[in-house]
Amino acid sequence: VQLYPLQSGVLSLEPIEVKNTINFLKAEYAGKRNGDIFYDMLRNFADETAPGNATDQQTVTLSCPPLNITVKPLPDANKPASFKGAVGNYTINAGVEKNTITTDDAGSLKIIIEGAGNIQLVNAPGVTWPKGLEGFESKSTEHLDNFSVPIKGEKIFTYPFTADHAGNYTIPAIDFSYFDVKTQSYKTLTTKPLELNVEKGNGHPNIANLHSENKKNTTSFIDLLANNQLSLLAAAVVVAVFIILLRKKKGSVTPTIVNKVSNKTYQQDPVEEAAFNIPINPLAEAEAKLSEGNAGFYKALNICLQNYLSNKLKVPVEELSRKKINERMDRCNVGVGTTLLVNSLLADIELNVYAPASTATQMHKMYEKANEVISLLDKQIC
Repeated sequence: VQLYPLQSGVLSLEPIEVKNTINFLKAEYAGKRNGDIFYDMLRNFADETAPGNATDQQTVTLSCPPLNITVKPLPDANKPASFKGAVGNYTINAGVEKNTITTDDAGSLKIIIEGAGNIQLVNAPGVTWPKGLEGFESKSTEHLDNFSVPIKGEKIFTYPFTADHAGNYTIPAIDFSYFDVKTQSYKTLTTKPLELNVEKGNGHPNIANLHSENKKNTTSFIDLLANNQLSLLAAAVVVAVFIILLRKKKGSVTPTIVNKVSNKTYQQDPVEEAAFNIPINPLAEAEAKLSEGNAGFYKALNICLQNYLSNKLKVPVEELSRKKINERMDRCNVGVGTTLLVNSLLADIELNVYAPASTATQMHKMYEKANEVISLLDKQIC
């Protein structure tokens, strides 16, 4: 784990503890077995046929001592006004997606910061927009090599902007400052000014380009209502959604409205609904293995849960990964607690597929935990 301090002084890391539960096969039971003792032992643990008095369970807790780290403060002398906490060694490049746009379009300015250091903490550089251009909050993406020390890679900041009038514009040079650990000094990088040509549009703004998560508050919604042809439809949709949500909150949504909404959703994307179909009991196969006390329970549970998550999150099974699962749950606004529970369950199942637990009680607990996860996801993802 690479650490990047956020403040100076003596910072203390708490001890890390790991609790281990170990199952031992008692010597008197092993002595009664014929043939290969280790083979029998492993088979018995896997099939869970060993009697309860044949095993002894011990718990061992391992921990490390606390660790103190002394962090030196950054010097105040010669600190640039554009410095925002970047430490390491970096380069910067900037450019516009298109050098020529119209007053109907939304342009895009990209700034790429590349190097090694606390790049994950690097903030968006400030941009001075010329009169006539309106810039909006940036969105960042990053591509990092986490196996290098310190972490290296690139961080890309994308700034959407619009132009009010046709003409030639110059976006001034952009400054980016960082503290170089090797030279123990501040350095400032400056991009070249960017030239932009804006042509007069036809008076019909491209709503798709203007609509962005980075636009201020309800700008795109106001722009939409400004179009007289769409204002009535937009108002009707807003009122309908508000009424549906209000009635749903009170538990009195009429069947007629629900049926119309559900039918409309199905008609919009029938292929997706048909492709991802969740059975009534997603854990049916695992439940059957559990009732049989079969060692294949964990494998069946793993398959059942993977299929459920694939259908629920609408991700093909072959593309399902821990990262993809977390991304889709975040997109569906799944609670943090539920996300942690899902990840814990996946890790437990993965471990037990190869090293099954030694008691039927633990299998039942795992099955109940899977049911709980499914119930929570069903409530949070419609």
